[in-house]
Amino acid sequence: MLWQALAAGSAVSLGATADAMGIPAPTLEDPAAVIAQWQELRSDDAQRRSRGDAARRRFWEERRQVDENLAALMDRVWMW
Repeated sequence: MLWQALAAGSAVSLGATADAMGIPAPTLEDPAAVIAQWQELRSDDAQRRSRGDAARRRFWEERRQVDENLAALMDRVWMW
């Protein structure tokens, strides 16, 4: 569901384990912090849109990398 949310341009928040993926979203472990963050986003259209745009850009960055890796893999398979 994470990548679908990023592709849709949704603002997201993450738990501690997602930091390594380079997702442009705050890492929030405390449930109260999650609720506070989403209440803030609810009233701030500009911030929500900005975070959604950053999420969409991260999705497309990853998608391009997957396409490049798949093309390289297929080249190796055909050469073999």
